[in-house]
Amino acid sequence: MNDEARYDNAYSEENTYGAVLRLLRRSVVTSGEPAVLLDLACGYGAIAAAVEDQLGATYVGVDVDADAVTALRDGGFEAHVGDVGDPEAVRVLLRDVVGDRRVLGVTMLDGLEHLPAGRAVLAEVSTFLRDHSAPLVLSVPNNTHRDVGFKLAFGAWEYTDTGLLDDTHVHLYSEPELERTLRAAGLHRTDREDFLLSKSDQHFPLDHPALMRGTTVNQWMNALRDQAAPNARVNQFVWACLPGPVPAAAVTRTSTEDDPFLTVVIRTQGRRPQQLAEVFSCLAGQTDQDFEVLIIGHHVDVATQIVLERLIERQPPSIAGRTRFVKVDHGSRATLLNEGFRLATGQYVVALDDDDLVFAHWVSAFRDVHRKHPGMVLRSVGSLQAADVVSTSGHWGVRTEGPITRPYDAEFSMVKHLVLNQTPFMTAAFPRGLFTNLGLRFDESLTTTEDWDYLLRAASLVGVADSLQLTAIYHTWVSQDGSRTDHDIAEWLLNQYSVDRKIDALPILLPAGETRRIRELVKLAEQPAPLPAPVAQESSVDHGERFALAQRLISLLESRSWRVSAPLRAVSRLRGTSGPVRASAFVDPATDEQILRDAIDAVLRSRSWRSTRWLRRGGV
Repeated sequence: MNDEARYDNAYSEENTYGAVLRLLRRSVVTSGEPAVLLDLACGYGAIAAAVEDQLGATYVGVDVDADAVTALRDGGFEAHVGDVGDPEAVRVLLRDVVGDRRVLGVTMLDGLEHLPAGRAVLAEVSTFLRDHSAPLVLSVPNNTHRDVGFKLAFGAWEYTDTGLLDDTHVHLYSEPELERTLRAAGLHRTDREDFLLSKSDQHFPLDHPALMRGTTVNQWMNALRDQAAPNARVNQFVWACLPGPVPAAAVTRTSTEDDPFLTVVIRTQGRRPQQLAEVFSCLAGQTDQDFEVLIIGHHVDVATQIVLERLIERQPPSIAGRTRFVKVDHGSRATLLNEGFRLATGQYVVALDDDDLVFAHWVSAFRDVHRKHPGMVLRSVGSLQAADVVSTSGHWGVRTEGPITRPYDAEFSMVKHLVLNQTPFMTAAFPRGLFTNLGLRFDESLTTTEDWDYLLRAASLVGVADSLQLTAIYHTWVSQDGSRTDHDIAEWLLNQYSVDRKIDALPILLPAGETRRIRELVKLAEQPAPLPAPVAQESSVDHGERFALAQRLISLLESRSWRVSAPLRAVSRLRGTSGPVRASAFVDPATDEQILRDAIDAVLRSRSWRSTRWLRRGGV
């Protein structure tokens, strides 16, 4: 199918052809019996010699370009002229060229994108492979490489003689589109050896700011692209496929009028059935009923699952019919949110804990804001109240232990939220597209503050629209366990500074008006403080004490005792592929003294510290 020698590329272990051979070695079944490897749209047969040397098979090339076929024959390889773009012709070619020989596999390298009837051709190949129990290995350019996308974002789309935007390509493929094309032909990916290029042939002009490493716009776009899908640097998809069932026609799902406005994700361990019943009462009383409910049960046993399912069944049919129970037996609090957001079908997704309450206009307040500001994070205002679970006449119930207070800001400020979370999680509804289209996931390495972290990253991308209406009560429990008691203060502190460091590492967008707040803070910080000398001296002493406390906490968290006892603590989840988290990366000497004292006290009283006292006989 090649009409010019521009496609006469040499084999190398370091290019796409080397990736193809590595994949073939893993995918084909070699029995020592004579077999053929059929290379469709073979061009000049770059893999011919490697196939015969490494696989011991007879290479057979097929291409519409007579000159390429002649060159292969002159090199001592079997080759045939044939139009692999015609499905009917392909059916005959496969039968006549192979005959009764054993087929080791079929390859199609940089060919599919040239075929107007690519799906139909693949269907014929799939049928042929099914008869021979052999795999297909193909390579296809990734037209969503970051170089292509970054330039397109600024209006540039440039065809070239060869490469990602070859001017003879008739079909452009993303990873999902290639998967759909293969599935429609009954081909299912079993392995991959994608060829990566940080700088593709589309990496020009060299002075384009979006392509230049180190520019702010490049860093920001790279962060977004890598978050959305892990193939930004893939130049060629190199996949192995086996024939299988042809699924029902797959259609890309789009939002419809039948989708609910809101998906309510409720995380639960089943320890608070009476509180969860009150949550359901709140949902049943909503003035706007356009929502679905996902109950995500975490590590629940069979008995607890039955209790939860019966609780759902007891709800009014209008609620029970829109409620799904999903069991998750792994991961952290953030894992449950990722699963809930993945399964959501609503335009927006909100997380509601199983022990908090929302008012009757909770959903409608979100919708009112959506009408004016579609696509933004929708935010209402939360309140705070202490409560406890008590037993009266043999029945368990919830009793308030104090007044409703309003400690949270009515209006969202990104700058303020960088310091302190002012948004209870049930008062923020996130557009589902953040998760499904931009790949914004909850950080599962965080054992706390995962909601704050997600809100900051979401707000940076789509902004926040305020309702100003009070819609929810966030409960603090007097005697029951909760996230505040399940995780010690040292763990909260580490998570907080993990979020800080993550935000500091990348460029962020600030909503309109936030620069004014920054200017005000800078001006305030630069104003001289006319304090009396004794007070100034005291401030200096306090700073020194604060620094000493921070150093003490760092020494404890980085001590041998603390590291050895890591498996005993949930904080070990903070470990990633790059090794253990260093406490010195998170502990800031500017932290409030009391927080540091509490953290030190929590470490010294912890089971981890007590259980390793034997290590400290000769020092920690």
